[in-house]
Amino acid sequence: MSVQDLVDHGRIAPPLDPRKRFLRLTERNVVGYVRAWPILLTGVVEPFLYLLSIGIGVGALVGDITYAGRQVPYETFVASGML
Repeated sequence: MSVQDLVDHGRIAPPLDPRKRFLRLTERNVVGYVRAWPILLTGVVEPFLYLLSIGIGVGALVGDITYAGRQVPYETFVASGML
C-alpha cells in the first residue's frame, strides 16, 4: 500500500505546501503551550525559587567564596553552578 493509496482512501491528509505546514505546526504548538502553561510556569519559576532560598538561607551561613584570589558572592557561585 502506497502513500497515495492512503491519501485516496482518506486515511491520511494530503501533503501541504511548506507555508501551510509551518502555520499548522505553529498553531499546534501554541495550542499545546496554552494547555500546558502551568508546566511552563513552574519550569521557569522553580529554579528562581531554589536559587533564592539557597542564596539567602545557605548564603547567610557560608558568606562569600574566594575563587582565583577574588571574592565571589555565594549567590553568584551557586547560580553559575545551576547553569
